[in-house]
Amino acid sequence: MDPLEAVVTIFNRRIGDKEKEDKNMKGGTLCMWPDRRVENETDVLRMNPVYPGMLAFAERGWRGGGHKGWVANIGAPNTSAAIEFASFENRLLDNKKEFFSQLIFQYAKQSDLVGSCLGLTTMGERILKFLNQRIKISAMLK
Repeated sequence: MDPLEAVVTIFNRRIGDKEKEDKNMKGGTLCMWPDRRVENETDVLRMNPVYPGMLAFAERGWRGGGHKGWVANIGAPNTSAAIEFASFENRLLDNKKEFFSQLIFQYAKQSDLVGSCLGLTTMGERILKFLNQRIKISAMLK
């Protein structure tokens, strides 16, 4: 589990693939199975967002909702999805300060970060030129 991605996907997921609880689904179970060998139990906390994931799961359980499938992004800036996640993230970080300050809490604020694609690098342009030349040569040989 990636500490930044896991909290977002847990927050966005529908528990039991339902909008809210019903008579057949009253909640869920959150498990942690490490993908890698651990020397001791604190390694599990260092390698995974255990406490932040628990809080994301609890939030979704209390509020219901979420999205079908796997949603690993926060949403475009100023959208309802991004605003909702930022609000949750503030509560998450408040809980970190108040209740988890002495514990391993693998999470850092990310709702205010905006990524962008820069396009091709010089090396990427060179590779494309090389590939185009090879394609042209192959076509000429046919």
